[in-house]
Amino acid sequence: MHDLWNKLRVKATYYYGKIYPVVKSYLILYYKKLRNSEFLKKSYLFLKEYTLLYYSNTRKFTLKWFEVFRNSKFYKILSSAYKSCTAGFYRWIDSLAFEHFSIYLSLLVLINLIMLWLILSQVLYAKNTWEGDKKFRITQGQNVSDVIDGLKSNQLIKSKFLFKVVLKLSGKDDKIIARRYVLKSGMSNLDILNALTDKSMIQSEKFTIREGYRINQIGKLAEAKLQLSAEKFLAEAGNDSLISVLGLKGKVSNLEGFLFPDTYFIPSDMDEKDLAQMLFAEFLKKVIKNKEVGDIIKQNNRDLLRIITLASIIQGETSLVNEMPMIAGVYTNRLKKHMKLEADPTVQYALPDGWKQRLKYEDLKIESLYNTYKHYGLPPGPINNPGLDAIKAAINPDKNDFLFFVATGNGGHKFSATYKEHLKAVEEYRKRMKEKTAQ
Repeated sequence: MHDLWNKLRVKATYYYGKIYPVVKSYLILYYKKLRNSEFLKKSYLFLKEYTLLYYSNTRKFTLKWFEVFRNSKFYKILSSAYKSCTAGFYRWIDSLAFEHFSIYLSLLVLINLIMLWLILSQVLYAKNTWEGDKKFRITQGQNVSDVIDGLKSNQLIKSKFLFKVVLKLSGKDDKIIARRYVLKSGMSNLDILNALTDKSMIQSEKFTIREGYRINQIGKLAEAKLQLSAEKFLAEAGNDSLISVLGLKGKVSNLEGFLFPDTYFIPSDMDEKDLAQMLFAEFLKKVIKNKEVGDIIKQNNRDLLRIITLASIIQGETSLVNEMPMIAGVYTNRLKKHMKLEADPTVQYALPDGWKQRLKYEDLKIESLYNTYKHYGLPPGPINNPGLDAIKAAINPDKNDFLFFVATGNGGHKFSATYKEHLKAVEEYRKRMKEKTAQ
C-alpha cells in the first residue's frame, strides 16, 4: 500500500510540474484582465449591496437561532464529531510532504471555480418554460422594475432576483426597447434579456380581420392579439388626413368601411397609428387602385361613399358570395322605388349595446339615422368593413325583380318579388325554426 501511494505521488508530482506553470500563467493573465474590467467593478458593487442587505436583515435572527442551537444535544454531538474529523484532517495534512501541498491547493481552487461556473450557469442559462409562445409588451415610459414585474406576472421568469442579477452583470439596464415581443418557451434569463435589448430583432404577428368587422371590433382584436390600445386605434381611425385622401372630409367621422379585411403580418414595433395606416393603405391598393373596381368607380363617376355603404349592408346580410349580387339587386330595386331598405344590419349598428343574436320588434323603433326601418335611403355611412366581393356586388348588382328576401334557416336566403310571396317565405322560415327548436 505504501509503494502504491509513493507511485501515485511521483506521478502527481510529474504532472503537476508540467501543468501547474501553464495554469498559473493563464490564471495570472486572466486575473489582471478581470481586475481592471468594468464587469468586476459592477459585480463587486452589486454583491456588496445585496450582501449588506442580507446581513442586516438576518444577523439578529441568526444569532438568536444559534444561541438556541448551541445549547442543544444535537449541537454537542455535532461539535464532538467535527473536532474528531478536524483532528484527523490535520494529522493527514501533517503526513503529506509540504513540497506537494500546492497540488492540493490548486485542486481546491479548481473546485471553487467549477462551483462558481455552475452558479453562473444557473443564473444565466437556466431555462424558463411555459406552454406555447407568450406575448409580452413593453410600453414607453416603463421602468426596469415594471418590466421585471411584468415578466414575473406573465410567468416568463422564475425569479425576479435572478433576472436582476443578469441585468446588473450585463450592464443593459438602460437598453431595454419598448415594443411587442413573442417569447418562446425554453428561453433562459440571458436569452430573454438579449431579446428585450436587440435593436436588430424584428418579429411579426399574424393578424386576421374578417369581412364585416366593425372598427370597434378591429380595435378590440388589436388589443387582444397585438397588445395595442383599442381606444388609441379608434382615435387614429378618425384621422382627418386619411379621410381627406378619400375626399370624404366632413362626410364621415372615421374610416369605418375603408379598412380592408385581410390577413396581415404586423411587425413588433408597429403602433396604433401604423396599424390604421396599414389597413387603410390596403383598402387603397385592393379597391381604389384595383382596375376591376376603382376604374369603374372613376369612369362612371360613382359615389364611393354610397358604394361602400351599400357593400357594408350586403356584407352584413350574407357571407355567401353567390348571394351578394342578388341582395345588391334587391336594395337597388328598393332604392329606385323609394322604398325603405328595412335592413336588419343597419339596426344592429344603431343599437347602443351592440350586436344582438336576434332583433326584437322594439329594436326596429330605435331613433337613429342608421335605422333603415324609419329612414329612407342609405344610412349616413358604412356599418362595417366589407370585403372585395361585397364591394363588387354593390358596383354590379344583379338585375332582378326581387324586393324582399328572408333567411331560409340553412345559411342562405329566399328571394321574393311581391309582398305576398315574402310573407309566405317568412311563414316557412318560422315553421322551420319551430321544428328545429322542437328537435
